Amino acid sequence: MFNLTFSEMENVTTIIHKQLDYSSALVQRKQCNSRYSSLDNIVDCFFPEPEEWVLIATYLLTFIIGVLGNILVCFAVWRNREMRTITNVFMVNLSVADLMVLLILLPTSLVADVTETWLIGSAMCKLSISLGTMCISVSILTLCAISIERWYAICRPLSFHSNIQRARLTIAIIWTVSIGVAMPEFLASTVIPYRPDTIFRTMCYPALWKLKTIAIFQICLMVFLYFLPIGLMTCVYIHIAVVLWKKRIPGTADRRLRSTINHNNSQVNNNYRHTGRKKAVKMLVAIVTVFALCFLPNHTLNILRYTKQLKAVRNLRMIALISHWCMYFNSCINPVIYNFMSDKFRKEFRVAIALCCLCGGNRRQNVSRVMYRMTALYTRNVTIRNSNSPSRITKENQ
Repeated sequence: MFNLTFSEMENVTTIIHKQLDYSSALVQRKQCNSRYSSLDNIVDCFFPEPEEWVLIATYLLTFIIGVLGNILVCFAVWRNREMRTITNVFMVNLSVADLMVLLILLPTSLVADVTETWLIGSAMCKLSISLGTMCISVSILTLCAISIERWYAICRPLSFHSNIQRARLTIAIIWTVSIGVAMPEFLASTVIPYRPDTIFRTMCYPALWKLKTIAIFQICLMVFLYFLPIGLMTCVYIHIAVVLWKKRIPGTADRRLRSTINHNNSQVNNNYRHTGRKKAVKMLVAIVTVFALCFLPNHTLNILRYTKQLKAVRNLRMIALISHWCMYFNSCINPVIYNFMSDKFRKEFRVAIALCCLCGGNRRQNVSRVMYRMTALYTRNVTIRNSNSPSRITKENQ
């Protein structure tokens, strides 16, 4: 697709390594530079070293947990109509982006990090780089949309008129904008060798751009897809927290003023709603915090790269590998956060796992066991609900 002569390729790689300050410890762990290397030498170059098997095992665990967890999120919202809220629709969109990252980008990144070369062609190079940028854009814009939606619902409830259709339109706009952001890298990316005298070590890079253009584009991505959104969400959630925590929780200080059962019912319902909003905000703040922490190492490395400070970093290769893994860990950890901080998601996850158990072993026995557990769980929830019901609280107060 790109017709670069060998001399042009040599000039490109020389400029890249000179200006981007790639460390030999980062890109050339093994000696595999000669174009006349033997087959045994080539196999030895690409075969993982002992410490890299730990990296492979970590990526594999991240892949399994992330794929299963994000599928469970989509299944939970699809199965239960009560969970099809505006926030959960955005959560599903976030899970779809995370699934794309884990299914497409994680395997290619692992192969490139372990072998230190690009083995799967120019087409996958274009797809991998552009999909990475697109999914990051979708994730951060979705988190921004969730924060703004929560801000309107809690801080400006009278002017809040959002609905599922508007949320779907917002998601369509997010994907359209993200595709537009990723398109320049799709057009500029190709596979080039690390050095002119080797055909065995190549890298996937926007090599058709000048280095100044690459630096400007990456800095713009960092500013508009990390620093500004994180700053915006920080301000939004601080305001939400102030509104929620300063607001007097109904049903505490004014118990003596209660005179009717209807008033008690209203107060208790408001109390439940207020507590639910607090839990939801805590969960969303945790998701945003994890996102910021997971992408911080990679952005820090980029800043050091463009300020020509990479040589001062010790153990650069290990730090680079950890920063790459942190981005995939972010796509894996979100369902775990839902499970620990959302009662509804946790209940739906249990139901999904129970349904999966029906597919193996003695079907009749599994059905009986699952039905017994679900009945016991339902009975327990009803008992707790009745013990906290408004009528019971009224009688106790009387």
